[in-house]
Amino acid sequence: REWVNRRVPAQVPSALLAVLTTVAVTLVGALLAATQPWRTPPADALAWIAGAAAFTALGNYAVIAATRRADLSAVAPFRYSAIVWALLLGYLLWGDTPDRTGWFGILLIAGSGAIMLRALGTPPPQAPTSKHAPPRH
Repeated sequence: REWVNRRVPAQVPSALLAVLTTVAVTLVGALLAATQPWRTPPADALAWIAGAAAFTALGNYAVIAATRRADLSAVAPFRYSAIVWALLLGYLLWGDTPDRTGWFGILLIAGSGAIMLRALGTPPPQAPTSKHAPPRH
């Protein structure tokens, strides 16, 4: 997703990308919700849902704007901190801890991110330019 955001022309505002992303996620959520019976949440739950939606939209905008303006290797650690926050909040709010499959997924995501960050931070090999360069055949 971050690479897609960087490929969108600079003339397209980050706010528009955030709105389009939010609309797409909402539509997919509505399609999935259509497969379940509807129960109207109580008013206090709706207020929490609205607050969560607002903060999610704001966070989505912030991530899009950051990935379009900054080097991905500077933004990625903040993206991966979401895993830590999800684990912490899941445990504190619901006493939830990941099972073996969950830990495997977390390690897979974090490990692949670490590999990508290392690859992005490593400059490509340069052709030798010194007078000690090996002869070409």
